[in-house]
Amino acid sequence: MRFHILEEKQMRDIGFTDHVKSKWYFIKSIQPNITFNLTIHKKSLKGEIDVLDERHLQPYDYQYYMKAYTREKLEFPHITHDKVQEIMSDLIDQGIISGYTLGSYI
Repeated sequence: MRFHILEEKQMRDIGFTDHVKSKWYFIKSIQPNITFNLTIHKKSLKGEIDVLDERHLQPYDYQYYMKAYTREKLEFPHITHDKVQEIMSDLIDQGIISGYTLGSYI
């Protein structure tokens, strides 16, 4: 997966901030207390994606739970996955991310 930086106005219009001047940061709430977070380092273009459980202040490994439980037994991680994939699709369409196959492990 590769990360790309657009012009400053485009990044801000998408929802990125750069309060830390060396990074672009994007956050989106995807479930109650679950957020999608993307950080792109401006110089290296290295990026990090985290899906966080804000209530417990730790990563939420929804993909683990998807493997352990069917949608019928535990729907929450599957809904989280669907929403993460929607965000990834949007970021791909906007040119922020490339080289990612939708549905792949994050």
